[in-house]
Amino acid sequence: MSQFFTMISNYDDYIIDIPGAKEALKIPEYQPGDTLRLMAPLYVSCFTESDLIKFLKENIRLLSGCEDLMRILHKDWDIFVISTSYSQFAYNISKVLNIPSDHVYSTELNINQLKDGLIDIKDSIVFLIKEIFEKYLLNNKDLESVIDDLNEFFLEKQRI
Repeated sequence: MSQFFTMISNYDDYIIDIPGAKEALKIPEYQPGDTLRLMAPLYVSCFTESDLIKFLKENIRLLSGCEDLMRILHKDWDIFVISTSYSQFAYNISKVLNIPSDHVYSTELNINQLKDGLIDIKDSIVFLIKEIFEKYLLNNKDLESVIDDLNEFFLEKQRI
């Protein structure tokens, strides 16, 4: 899942960093971090609230030295998490780093509530994973090899 999220995150960076990309794709309002907007339907379709939390707990990866740094900072500082990431992720990370949950400010994603209004996008998700993501992996994680596919998937056909 981390490699998949990396592909989507790099795609978000591409849209923002390449001059004229937003205009060419006719999405001038696209902002850095809209990766969350791309990922929300996927998470809502594939996970329950508890499944996503469990998945994130089992797949937490921190940078080397992060826990040591937090121990040092906790001695003299009140630490907060202010993040655009979904709250399920932010709360899991904060727990590992001993940051109180009332010190976490993040993007809420109410999966259970959103599931009620979600159309069935499983076929689109299968296509995204089996066709586009597999092509990305087969091309040594070269984003350029799937840019056109991602543009069509997310922006032109409005699958999600």
